[in-house]
Amino acid sequence: MKRSILLSIFAVALVIPSAFAQQKAPTAQTEIGGLLISPLLQRVAVKPGQSTDVVFVADNPRQTREAADFELVSFTLEDWTYRTSFGAENPRDCAVWFAQKTQAIQVEPGQRKEIRLKFDVPRGAEGAYWCMLRITPHPDGSTTKSVVTYEIPLVLMAGKNLKPSLKVSTPTLSRVPGAKGGFLATLPIESTGEGFTTIGAIGTLRSMPSGRVINDFRLDDRNLMPLTKRNLSFLVPTLIDGQYRMQFRPMVGTRSMESVTADYIVQKGEAKLVTEAASMEQTPITIEPSSINIAIPKGGNRSINIKVTNNGPKPIPLALSVAALEQNLVGAIGISETKAPIGMDVEIDNDPEPIEPGETRSVHISLSVPDTAAGDLWFALVAKDTSNTKALVESSYCSISVPTTQKPELQVENPNVIKDRGRSIAVKFQIRNSGNTALRPDPTAAVLENGVRLLERIAVDQVGDGGILPGKTIENTVMIPQKLKPGNHILEIDYQYGTNLTAKLRIPITVPAATTTAQPKTAKKS
Repeated sequence: MKRSILLSIFAVALVIPSAFAQQKAPTAQTEIGGLLISPLLQRVAVKPGQSTDVVFVADNPRQTREAADFELVSFTLEDWTYRTSFGAENPRDCAVWFAQKTQAIQVEPGQRKEIRLKFDVPRGAEGAYWCMLRITPHPDGSTTKSVVTYEIPLVLMAGKNLKPSLKVSTPTLSRVPGAKGGFLATLPIESTGEGFTTIGAIGTLRSMPSGRVINDFRLDDRNLMPLTKRNLSFLVPTLIDGQYRMQFRPMVGTRSMESVTADYIVQKGEAKLVTEAASMEQTPITIEPSSINIAIPKGGNRSINIKVTNNGPKPIPLALSVAALEQNLVGAIGISETKAPIGMDVEIDNDPEPIEPGETRSVHISLSVPDTAAGDLWFALVAKDTSNTKALVESSYCSISVPTTQKPELQVENPNVIKDRGRSIAVKFQIRNSGNTALRPDPTAAVLENGVRLLERIAVDQVGDGGILPGKTIENTVMIPQKLKPGNHILEIDYQYGTNLTAKLRIPITVPAATTTAQPKTAKKS
């Protein structure tokens, strides 16, 4: 029997102070023929009945005119592999919203062109709809009869997104299909509801009983369409015979969920699951409010009330408790799996009587902030069904601000320049909140010639929901434009987190001169 976990996801935005509301668009690009196309993914919020457009940018870094055909098509997704299938009927197709489904473009040498695809949203549209933008290049001067077609998914969110509901199954470990060696670790995730969300996972593979880490896994920001099934897959090198433990922490939107663990024995190149079969189900309750953000002076006290509703068919004996929060490197925030302190006293008036079906109960909570407290105190109120040891918890995230004690401080550090054939193509780095208050910084980047003259501005993608909890560290990557002039330059990354408060990082990057192939000389006729 497969071990499964049912998750019901609440669309909850953490209340982190924001100095800048505008969000940057994704900046990743792909070279199509001689064109650079961005973004590689579009998720756009629209209103029913609205007439609007989506914008793509085609950049031509070459010295010749370049052309490509843009085409919008309907597609469906194959279970688990998530391979696209064209031509099948899709009730959530949005390609039909576009009056012009094909468009031929040309971009002059060294120029950049915006491609606007106009569409009309039906008045009754609600939830997520999707289609594919297929781009076929026509490289100038090419004599080959084969071309590569690129596919860019377009997700349009009409009105309010419905609440996603997910099912996460036991991680699998198996041989790579068709390969002589290596294993494939997968985390199966299924959408059982009508809501759209993004998913990811962070995990480890350990050799047991030593606990030595064999592999780290990390994947984030993958689309999960309503009522579809998707495997998050990770390659693992060849494993010697022995016992191994895989542990994944799924991420849904900007929240990380409870860990899923599976033990395997590898013998003669085959992996066998030895974890006891079990299932974990969502506790059918809701907590209101789903997030709390209040101010309490140091040494002060305050009382609040939350409402807990039983949405299930039977009584639930419920216990509320508190837990610390953690934030991983990709920005997802979840309940800490350690008994970390939260920095204040929280007393909850738990009622021992079960909550009846359909009942909404008010729960009184007393908060006490010590005299030594400063900054922001973050924790979660956690509700657990005490009659079911396999039940998943529901939670409400809380932020207690201690007035006049906030000390914002941010560090951008630990750069890692990624190179390809001597050329700097990307820079990975970390952003550490070294202060005592949550921050939502506004990042920008620029390439400077000789560290002074501006060559190119670069938008920096947002990690998670853009917020960073006090004392936490996240990672980000900046892609370096490929059309930069040769030379030694400086990439300057700025994270502005308040008025006159900016964390800076300057990294040397190299753009080698283009190489040319010498042509053989021919003898002159006498």
